[in-house]
Amino acid sequence: MIRGMHAKDYLKKIAQVMRPNPELHWGLLLCIAGIAFCGTVAWNVWAFEMVVRGEGMTTESARSAPPEEDSQARLAALRALLEKRAVEEAKYVDGTYSYADPSQ
Repeated sequence: MIRGMHAKDYLKKIAQVMRPNPELHWGLLLCIAGIAFCGTVAWNVWAFEMVVRGEGMTTESARSAPPEEDSQARLAALRALLEKRAVEEAKYVDGTYSYADPSQ
C-alpha cells in the first residue's frame, strides 16, 4: 500500500512538472519548423549550384552516354509513339470520334 502511494505521488509530481504550456510548445514548434526550412533552403541552394556548375546529381556511370544504336532505337520508338498520338488527335479534330460534353 505504501508503494502505491509513492507511485501515485510520483505521477502527480510528473503531471505538475509537465503541465501544458502553449507558449513553450508553439515556440518549440516554430523553432523546429524554422530549422527544417533553413535546411531545405540550404539543400536547394547547394543542389542548384551543383547543376549550374554542370556537375549534376548523378554518378559518372549514370551520366555516360548510351551507345549510338541504342539511342537510335529509342528515337525510332519515340517517333512511332508520337505518330500514333498524332493520328489519334486527328481523329478527334476531323470528327471521327464524337463525345458528349458533360458541361453542356
